[in-house]
Amino acid sequence: MPYKETDQHGPNFLEPPPDILEGKPEWEVKQILRERLFSRWKKKQYLVYWKGYSPAYDSWVNSEDLHALELLVDFESQPSSIRTLETLDNPPYSQHPCLPSTTSSPV
Repeated sequence: MPYKETDQHGPNFLEPPPDILEGKPEWEVKQILRERLFSRWKKKQYLVYWKGYSPAYDSWVNSEDLHALELLVDFESQPSSIRTLETLDNPPYSQHPCLPSTTSSPV
């Protein structure tokens, strides 16, 4: 029997599918939430909120993999007390398996 949306069940897919750019899936960043230095090599990472996804999908992205210059400029202009750069070896947020940690889409 094919899927039929009901008031009780709701829509089957709540999150939008990724865009495919040059054969690779890409997701759009809605907002940059925090930054941190991660691991022994102190790699800069940003906690991003993905457009069309719930906060449960927020994930850390390496700075070199973040292609959202306009959002990065907005984030960097915030007072440092809001941005809170931290050094962590064990992140409180884990990478959601549906979202690759090295991919974000240009905005």
